[in-house]
Amino acid sequence: MTHPLEIWIIPGRDGYIIGEEAYELLTETYNFCKNGEFIISVFLFGQGLEQQLKGLEKTKLMDNIYVFDSPKLKTYIPFFYLTLLKEIYKKSPPFLILSSHTSLGRDLSPRIAYHIKGGYISNAQQIKLNASKELEVIKPLYGGKIQGHFKLIGNPPWVITLIPGIVGIKKLKGSKSPKVIHENVNNLIQENHSRYKVIDFIKGDPRTIDIVEADIIVAGGRGLERTKGFQVLKEFANEIGGAVGCTRPIVDENILPPERQIGQTGKTVSPYLFISCGISGAIQHLMGIKEAKHIVAINIDPKAPIFRLSELKIIGDVNQLLPIFSKKIKEYKELTRKIT
Repeated sequence: MTHPLEIWIIPGRDGYIIGEEAYELLTETYNFCKNGEFIISVFLFGQGLEQQLKGLEKTKLMDNIYVFDSPKLKTYIPFFYLTLLKEIYKKSPPFLILSSHTSLGRDLSPRIAYHIKGGYISNAQQIKLNASKELEVIKPLYGGKIQGHFKLIGNPPWVITLIPGIVGIKKLKGSKSPKVIHENVNNLIQENHSRYKVIDFIKGDPRTIDIVEADIIVAGGRGLERTKGFQVLKEFANEIGGAVGCTRPIVDENILPPERQIGQTGKTVSPYLFISCGISGAIQHLMGIKEAKHIVAINIDPKAPIFRLSELKIIGDVNQLLPIFSKKIKEYKELTRKIT
């Protein structure tokens, strides 16, 4: 490469909530850029972005931060984002555009690829440059049973979504001085640019949303009394607003579907709270939860490997404890309702 190429990072989750996926994308891009010379640009869309902007600036890992701050961007409307991105694309076409494989990334990225006539790869695990400076992508195939290694041929740009949670967030500190570019949104987009209007944004039901995007996850393993135990676990998860997850043996026994499996051959998650119920903690499972903020583990075995990651350890029979926890939470909710 004779001159720097540009990489765009477009973070975002449901309703364009900017979260930790932004830092995961920066981590992956930082590792990618070690083998070449690149300009890194981050795009922030939304309303009231001061806090997110300050957090990203502190990392000093990017060259540019494009800020699109407007009430019109409070919720995700793809036609608005495409209009704004195409304006920047005209001035400075990138080599690579990265987003997380979240609900927003899955919707926006193929639209971008179509409009700029770029190649599109979804649900990637890793990106890298080979010895010949060619772009390679690693992604899981056949439900995570194997990894596919792909060399991308043809001309850029490339649009890629990365699996959230799989890269992790490292405490990286760069030395760049990011240039913050505030774009005038109102001059670029009008209401008639969109073919629809968002009336309201309703947060997804934790019982049905992708566990990758859940803030609270309650996961069960072989320590639970199978069907009966998982029914209790689902009730407990529902009481605290959590999504249900599991280990591979539970999927193999057809108790829960594959999309609920957490681990190296399942999904990698990074919730605010992860409650492990009757899971011993095989290394494959631990790899899938290591980025969780707070881990609570319930296990009858005091030497269970899961306790190495958990900050709150509860030694006991999960089948006896979960019904008690559910009952106490219901009592607390009822008490709170009466007080208010």
